[in-house]
Amino acid sequence: MHLISGQDNTPPVHSYMANGLIHVLGRPVNIPIYEADTPRFTVVINATDNTLVDVLSVKLKQSEAAQLSAYGAFAFESIAPVAIGDTVAMSGFPGMKTEPTSPSTLSAEIIETSDLNFKMSKPSAKGYSGGPVTRGGSLVGVATGDVGYSGALSNGLAASLHALKEHLFL
Repeated sequence: MHLISGQDNTPPVHSYMANGLIHVLGRPVNIPIYEADTPRFTVVINATDNTLVDVLSVKLKQSEAAQLSAYGAFAFESIAPVAIGDTVAMSGFPGMKTEPTSPSTLSAEIIETSDLNFKMSKPSAKGYSGGPVTRGGSLVGVATGDVGYSGALSNGLAASLHALKEHLFL
């Protein structure tokens, strides 16, 4: 389920995200993704099923970037492709409900790639969605969900930032 739209498969309509915020739990950071009814974000539409790819980019103001700088960032140049057999690490906050928790990292292997996504050998668990997927010092994706259903998840899924970067960042 998309964190901002609340949809399992978000249609390519920006209004689903009209009241969306980037929020840091336990901190006074609230960054709206709309400004004067105009989206501040870029999304990619999956041509196969006409839904939104589960990742977006938001152009931040300098003051907003400063609020988020304490959490770290990746350089654009660190975005890299993946290949089957690569070992990657998902980072996130599994188990977080309403209280901040310490970050966790889960390693997995890439077992399948497609145009916009890749599949990992382990399920990601709630709390990894939206977090970075890295290989060494390279940023390769954003964790987006899992294959299976609650109680029987089999593989983690991620959006490939290498495949999406020209649409999201250029």
